[in-house]
Amino acid sequence: MMSLRTGSAVLAVDIGGTKVALAVVSEDGSILARDQLPTPRLPPADAASEILDRARALASSHAVAACGLVLPAVVSERRIAWAAESVAGWEGLPLADLATQTLGVPSYIEFDGYAATLGEFWQGGGRGHRDVAIVIIGTGIGAGIVHDERLYRGVTGVAGGIGWMRFPTGDTLGPRLEEVASGPAILTAARAMDPAASYPDTQAVFVASSRGDPAAEGAVRRAMLALTAAVGAIVALLAPEVVVLGGSVGVRDETVEAVRAGLADATQPFAAPAVRIEPSELGPLSSLYGAAYLALQLMHGKEP
Repeated sequence: MMSLRTGSAVLAVDIGGTKVALAVVSEDGSILARDQLPTPRLPPADAASEILDRARALASSHAVAACGLVLPAVVSERRIAWAAESVAGWEGLPLADLATQTLGVPSYIEFDGYAATLGEFWQGGGRGHRDVAIVIIGTGIGAGIVHDERLYRGVTGVAGGIGWMRFPTGDTLGPRLEEVASGPAILTAARAMDPAASYPDTQAVFVASSRGDPAAEGAVRRAMLALTAAVGAIVALLAPEVVVLGGSVGVRDETVEAVRAGLADATQPFAAPAVRIEPSELGPLSSLYGAAYLALQLMHGKEP
């Protein structure tokens, strides 16, 4: 198969649960071309083929030198070791190799949560800093860490799983952080506190809380305390320059202000004043930018 022309731009592919976002991105972070398609509901190899054919078409008129692909999966040795339900069955798929064969350029795959971290580090709320953490609070909760400008994956490739953190409740461990402070958890808590109230979604809980609704206030306050404690643990252990809050709950003004206000009481006293708490600047594009950053590293011969 004929190779794409090589140059200084890269191809970024973000495979999500409902859609696939694609972009050609320059070295300075400019998006030169974009495309999007629904995530194919096909056998994994066929789905990958459809996505890569679309990626090749997008990149055909640009000088692309490398490709970064990200998805909700744990990656080991260029293969998918574990896949989320939205890409169930993709385990073992050699996606990076398939991309290289189809596109004719070096390709790299990574967990989309890590990609979001790299995206914010490169072009978002952590831009210009060497030590950055991102906490994503939405349907679930996860985190990513960049230390000395390098992504920290841990020995298992799943470092940053703070959604699993548990806090003591009496003499036992209480629920996981994700069961307290994620969007669905906040909604569930508010409904449990006032079964007669009508909260159609998490946004409605935040609106009700701002108007003084007791159940909504209680659910939001409980979530903000748990998040502040979790961010405090990250700051105490890692002392990053910036902690970026992303996801539908994390970017809310209420969340950012609550964590900022409570951090001094939740962490090491010398680390607290040295860290900035910032909302995501890239929003849903953070993983796409992260995919581009991974490809740029590959293009320059660096280990992504």
